[in-house]
Formats: sequence, C-alpha cells, structure tokens
Amino acid sequence: MIGFEALICDPPYRTNVYYCIARDRKIACVIDAAPGSFKALQSKLNGLEVHVFLTHGHWDHVADAKAFQENLKAKLYLHRDDVLLVNNVPLQKMIAGDQPYEPFESNVLLNGGETLTCGDWSFEVLHLPGHTFGSVGFYDKANNQLFVGDTLFYQTIGRTDLGGSSEKMKTSLARLSQLPPSTCVYPGHGLSTTIENEKATFERLGK
Repeated sequence: MIGFEALICDPPYRTNVYYCIARDRKIACVIDAAPGSFKALQSKLNGLEVHVFLTHGHWDHVADAKAFQENLKAKLYLHRDDVLLVNNVPLQKMIAGDQPYEPFESNVLLNGGETLTCGDWSFEVLHLPGHTFGSVGFYDKANNQLFVGDTLFYQTIGRTDLGGSSEKMKTSLARLSQLPPSTCVYPGHGLSTTIENEKATFERLGK
C-alpha cells in the first residue's frame, strides 16, 4: 500500500479503515469511518484538514462519520444513492446490533466519475452499485491501487441483500475486471488482493 496506513477497527466486523497524513500540508484523507476509527485516529488528525471518503453507507463503515465531522470539522463524501441508506435507522440498527447509530449529512454527494484530490493524492470515484446502490471505489491510478469497500474481497464479493442488487453487482464486477491486472485492491474487510488474483472470482460470481 503506497502512502496509506491501515487500521482494523472494532469487532464484530473488523472493518478496514485506510488513512494517509501529509503533515507538511496539514491535510489527511481517511477512507471509511468504522466504529472505533475516530477514537483511534483523533490524536493523529487534530489540527489537520480532514477528508473522509465513504465507500458506502452501512453502519460498519460510517458509524463514526458524525464524530469526525463534529469534532474535527471533517468533510464527508458519500455517493448520493446511499443517502437513503444512511437515514434508514432500523436497518442500520439491525446491522449494528446493540451499538449506537446516528444518521449524518454528507458535505459532498458523489455521482461517480469525479476526481477527488487530497493533498498530493488523486482518486477517481468509481460508482460500483451492488453491495449497496451507492457503493463506490476510490481509484488511485497513479499508484495502481483501489480502495473498494465491500464490493470485492479476497476471493469473494460483498453480499447484496442489505440494500443492494445482485444484477448491479454483476455489472460492477465486470467493470472492475477491466482495470489493469496489477491493480492492488484494498477491501473493506479482510486481506488485500489484486485484479489479476480475482480473475476466478469475476468468472465465478460475475455471471
């Protein structure tokens, strides 16, 4: 992973949060806001301009979004098709179990296709509906890496029964399969992989 560090957040989901800090420019980028991520990162991010890129709207990826926003004045980025999901409190509480959840309002609503910059970093927003309707990947083409949330995992894909679509997932997998084979893929849970390593996954689950 180039430039970023990984943080594995609280059980039960062990969500991956990725972050990079450019202290010379006083700016930081955080990918996903899993439960426990704010507490883990607060001291590192105090005094910085913080941008939080959300791969999708499920509780285990957004639970701390409001804490980043309120305490660090972080700017939140979310695809517009997941706004309803973020505000679906019964579904979020079902995912969260007995953990707290508060809806939030994103500062920037994404459509897909944008280029986001954060310090020296540049990301193309790939709209990858399937796991949720507003799932996205943040593609750092210059460094050959993709932060893909729960769309693609090591040798498997994300579920589609919590606000998603299996048909849209197939289209998104087809899109991912066209990326350069050497692209490093950093998922929302579990081990990293590459597009090349997931050829069998695309063939098995993308039809």
